[in-house]
Amino acid sequence: GLGKTLQVITFIASLNDNKRKLVVCPASLVYNWAAEIEKFAPTLHYTIVSGQPEIRANAIMNSLEDAILITSYDSLKRDFAYYDPKVKDWVIENGTYAIEICHDSMNVAVSAEITKSGEKYLVPLGYDCGFYEMFQYPEVKKMFYEFLVEQGLVTADQVNDNLEKGIIWSFWAVRSYLDMNSNGLISFEAYNRFIDRANEVIKKMKAK
Repeated sequence: GLGKTLQVITFIASLNDNKRKLVVCPASLVYNWAAEIEKFAPTLHYTIVSGQPEIRANAIMNSLEDAILITSYDSLKRDFAYYDPKVKDWVIENGTYAIEICHDSMNVAVSAEITKSGEKYLVPLGYDCGFYEMFQYPEVKKMFYEFLVEQGLVTADQVNDNLEKGIIWSFWAVRSYLDMNSNGLISFEAYNRFIDRANEVIKKMKAK
């Protein structure tokens, strides 16, 4: 409410250096950033970087040279190594990564793929966590669906692949998704208690 988004947009517009900029924000604010740019600085170019890995990669590759790349913390974690203060170390998620060394933005000099597997970081969930973070723990994912049934948001029969696809493709943080879809059924207190219970389960996983 202090106008921080507008201040940053104004600063970016003042640079006038034709270089890409990266904006990282909560998932619930990604499209808000796009709307604010269109409203207050319509001459600036922006690209939303979200979705599945190949969609994010294409978004970056097809963005203009001076584009503002807008992504969420969750998406950034999927694409880059990041320092996690909870783990107290640099973390790279398991998966296959394309490593490219470029002469410039259009010409790749050397490329290779590396696969990282085996190591799993059991990081507690924050109250503002995303579904990607939550669903990496199968037991916690099961608890989440049970929580939705308990709170009356869905019935047991509605817990299926279609529900999960809708959740994953919503790109919302968990709390924001529930705010948008629960019509007040799920309170902050109930959600926070669920996250606390989930973290107890994750803590027991670490102890094993």
